[in-house]
Amino acid sequence: MRGAYRRVHATEEAHGRSSGTGAAPVPILKTVAITGAGVGDLMEAVSRKRKEAVSSEARVARERERSRERLLDVLKEELFRKARRTCMENGEMEAIVEDLVRRRHDPYTAAESLLGKLRLVPAKGIRKKRQERR
Repeated sequence: MRGAYRRVHATEEAHGRSSGTGAAPVPILKTVAITGAGVGDLMEAVSRKRKEAVSSEARVARERERSRERLLDVLKEELFRKARRTCMENGEMEAIVEDLVRRRHDPYTAAESLLGKLRLVPAKGIRKKRQERR
């Protein structure tokens, strides 16, 4: 049993050092598996910590950013899938690429044309937005 107490003490000392995250320290609670002693205190501590995490502004901000990134990922995947399905079936994608290679069109014009066919942007929409950003 002395070895277990030494490990707990060493863990408490290590845990006491600042992690630099600004988060409140997590308590180290002693439990005894055989008797179940301390399990109630552990469950209460876990519940408190979970409530803190759920209500924290930082967690909400992280969740907002994750949600935004996931939405953009799904949108990119779906747009790409729809564009490929629309243009690959009839060979149009290769014709667009050939126009780019031969410098008949620039990538922005080609993208505008494709997005127009997908009915996602009015004519000249990308170029106009690109010029506005400059």
